[in-house]
Amino acid sequence: MSIETTAPAPVPTPQAGRPATTAATTATDAAARSTASALFRTPCYSWCIEPGDDDEPTAHESARVDLAPPPGMEGITGPLMHAVLYGNDNCTNPTPNVHLTVGTEDDPYTILTPQQADEYADRLDAFAAQVRHLARQAHEPRPEFCPEFPWCKETGEHNVHTSRELALPDPDGTGNYLGASLMAEETEGNQVSLGFEAGGGWTGLDSAGLRAEAKRIRDHCGELEKLAEFLSCEEANNRLHDTEAATR
Repeated sequence: MSIETTAPAPVPTPQAGRPATTAATTATDAAARSTASALFRTPCYSWCIEPGDDDEPTAHESARVDLAPPPGMEGITGPLMHAVLYGNDNCTNPTPNVHLTVGTEDDPYTILTPQQADEYADRLDAFAAQVRHLARQAHEPRPEFCPEFPWCKETGEHNVHTSRELALPDPDGTGNYLGASLMAEETEGNQVSLGFEAGGGWTGLDSAGLRAEAKRIRDHCGELEKLAEFLSCEEANNRLHDTEAATR
C-alpha cells in the first residue's frame, strides 16, 4: 500500500525591493500613514484656502470677509472690520473659531466660537436694519409746522397749541426743578398763556408774573452761590482734619 503525502506550501518569496510583511512592518506602515495624514490633512475643510504649510501643517484658514467703510470716510485705509475662520487640528479643541478684528490686521482681535459668531452676526443684522430704517426715514416728507403760531411744536391738524418746554432738570435727571411752556387753545380764542412748573405743580403766569418769578430765581441763585463758598471752606477743613488724623 502506498501512502500519499502532501507537500508543505511553499514560502512566498519576497518581491524585489519590498520587504516581507510582518507584525512589526504593519505597525510601522500604520504609523507612517498616520504621520502622512497629519502632515497633509487630506481631505481638508471645504472652506480652507491655505492648507497647512511645513511650519504649521495642521492649520486651516478661510478667505477673509471684510466690512468696507462707507464712501467718503476719510482717514480709513482698510476695512472697518474683518473676520476669518481658523482652526488647528493640534489644538485641545480643534473646532474652528471665527477670528474677528476691528481695524487692520495689526489691531487686536477676538476669538468667537461658532455660536458666539452667530449671535454677533444677529447684532450686525439688527444694526444694518436700523441703518436701512434711517435711510428710509430720510425720504419721508417733513411735516408742516403749525401755520398759526411759529412757536407751536404740534404738526398736522390740532386745536391746542403748545411750545417745547424750557426745563431745568434736577440733579438725578428724574424730574425738573423748573419748567415753562406756551400754550393756546382755539376754544378760548387762541389766547396765548404760559404754564410754569415748580416743585411738580403747574400754575399760569402772565408776563409780569414770569418776570417776578425770574427775579426770585436770580436772588435764590445768589444765596446758593454763597452757600457753595461756605461749603467749600468746610470741605477744606474736613480734608485737613482727615490728614492730621492719618498722621497721628
